[in-house]
Amino acid sequence: YTAVNDKVGQLFEAALLALRHLAAVHAVDSSVPLTSRELRDLATLEGQIVDVLTAQAKDPVFWWHGPKWMIIGKLKGIFRADVLSRLHALAGPEGAEGKLNRYGEEAVATLAKAGEPASKTAIDLAVIGAKVPAIGLAVGDAECGGEQGCDVAGMLAAIRAASKQPAHLLVLPCETEALKNIRTSLHSGSDKKLFVSFVVNGNLSEQGPQVVVAKVIASLKLLGLESFDLLWLPYDSFKKRMWPHTKEMLTLMFEQKIIARYGVHAPARSAVLAKKLLDRQPAPAAWLTPHDVVLPAAPEALEAARNLSVAPVALPRYAGAPGAVARLYLQTAAGESSSDQQAAAIRWTLAQGLALTLRPGPSAAAAPGLVSALGGFAAEGPSPLTGAATRILDALGVASDLAPAAPAQPTAAAAAAPPVDELRDALQRGRHAISQARVDVVAQVAQDAPVATDRPSAAEAEPGVGAATLRGLDEQAQTYKRNNYVIYRENFFDEATWAAIVEETKRLWKSKDMDPNCNLDGKNRLGGYILDHNHRNTSLYRLIYGNEQFRRWVSAVNGEGDVWPSDFPIELREYGRDSQGMGCHPDLQMYAVAKKDLEFAVTVDNDSKCQVTFYDAQRKVHKVNTKANSVMMVRANAAEHCVSPTEGGSRQILKFIYVGDYRKSDTFWQYTGNECGDENPNRRMMELRREPDSDHHTHSSILEL
Repeated sequence: YTAVNDKVGQLFEAALLALRHLAAVHAVDSSVPLTSRELRDLATLEGQIVDVLTAQAKDPVFWWHGPKWMIIGKLKGIFRADVLSRLHALAGPEGAEGKLNRYGEEAVATLAKAGEPASKTAIDLAVIGAKVPAIGLAVGDAECGGEQGCDVAGMLAAIRAASKQPAHLLVLPCETEALKNIRTSLHSGSDKKLFVSFVVNGNLSEQGPQVVVAKVIASLKLLGLESFDLLWLPYDSFKKRMWPHTKEMLTLMFEQKIIARYGVHAPARSAVLAKKLLDRQPAPAAWLTPHDVVLPAAPEALEAARNLSVAPVALPRYAGAPGAVARLYLQTAAGESSSDQQAAAIRWTLAQGLALTLRPGPSAAAAPGLVSALGGFAAEGPSPLTGAATRILDALGVASDLAPAAPAQPTAAAAAAPPVDELRDALQRGRHAISQARVDVVAQVAQDAPVATDRPSAAEAEPGVGAATLRGLDEQAQTYKRNNYVIYRENFFDEATWAAIVEETKRLWKSKDMDPNCNLDGKNRLGGYILDHNHRNTSLYRLIYGNEQFRRWVSAVNGEGDVWPSDFPIELREYGRDSQGMGCHPDLQMYAVAKKDLEFAVTVDNDSKCQVTFYDAQRKVHKVNTKANSVMMVRANAAEHCVSPTEGGSRQILKFIYVGDYRKSDTFWQYTGNECGDENPNRRMMELRREPDSDHHTHSSILEL
């Protein structure tokens, strides 16, 4: 699950870097044809990606098919053929007339290998490694799982030779087999001064201190150790409700000599959050923070840690260079050799005063490269990178920073700056251009004419909504507020989009592209979560989650800033002929911010007497017999609503969520499991309905036999 989440994060990160580098080119070269509308789309897309990545630092992206459809659609629109053609011309040898060639690898690499070091002071490994050895090795299932084992001892020996310090072995959360393989490798070496730390899985702390202690003791036995030099505890251990229990647990493990010290394993992008995490008693010895050339730790957070005498330790998020863009920057800073690039990344991290851990990853070929990089580091001594190489790698952090862009204006000095500094200036100016392009969503709807609705099919153009849906948005927002944050709209989608939605729902009932919802009984409510295994233009994720006009309507009516498709799957549900409906309830809060957590019911068809009842802000009752192509939007924890019996007819709906903040509430995780056997009545009913020429209306009575 973590591995999948990491790869999804890399995809979103690559999209963010692509957008910001395009904006940088646009800021310095007027020949790149980005219109005002495209800049506004770019700004909206940047906001969504930043929010996904910010939330992902704490919680995994659960169902990434929702966010991906809107991101893919917007990327295709922004990086259209003429833009790509111009970028290729500027980047290639024939682009000498433009500015982009000034950032070319040859020019910048020449600067990187010349000039003075960034600092005349050598990297002081003794200071950096005072509490935790300056260089370590991080291993887990990826490195040591499986039958092939792993050469931990060999890499630790190379680290010890390069740093002239005890080596640090950081054990990531992993399965029993990996722990046994690590033990085998350690016992084959002769390192008696090894510093070993252990990372507690984030899920364990929620299960209680006893579970954590049991896991730590079991891991020590599997590794053949008596104690850990340091135990890394996850973010959840430091929440207010958990900290008293965490303190008791630490006291117990200190007294029984299970651990010598503890550290905090959590991201902190500001000094305030770093102080909140680290300023406590008993005091942590160290802070394990995500840090690499794409997403470095925030300088102000590092300073806060040092002021509290807490040693920051860098943990790269991935093995090797974190993505193609990072490899290009490292290649520019250090040359073609992968070991030289790894050595440059090591020096760059140590020069910032962080101890570091290296992640070899699952490839056996990666280990020799790391050993070679460490050998090069040892041969050259702990000298910092050249100033130009340091500024190249620092510039990448400007492009990847998740914090809001600082104001940046072109300066006379920037125009005459060498390519290295002009690159950073261009990235800053590009980010400023994105921030300036952001407008209120109601103004955006007014400025950007909707796509024509007389299309032959939704597969031939972007999905949309009816023209009337986007009129009177201020009035619709007022109605929504008066109704205690619920609104019902008919004739919502444009004809082509709606026709595609109806056809796709018909296909889904006969397909295996739905996972039956184990919480439904197959009688009162029937249906399941829609899968998205194949890239289809008729996918409901494209038609609804990839629908920019729909997103704008939701954002404008809700009135709490931009919202985007959630990372929770779409559900197709039916209230059959014998359905008793659903009792009165407000919608559960699935995401962290209730006013940005919005649930929808799109009625696909309805030939029943079923009514949806809701209570407005004055507790006035409203009853609606929802029609096909209608949308009902309800904010979490807001209007109470109910569904009446169908009385012989049936009502078919799509349920889904849009959010303005991807961080999760605790409730979210209660709905991520969906496992049940063939005896589940909803699963049985779904199987029956899938049969060719089946009359699904008779199946509920069959299930009662």
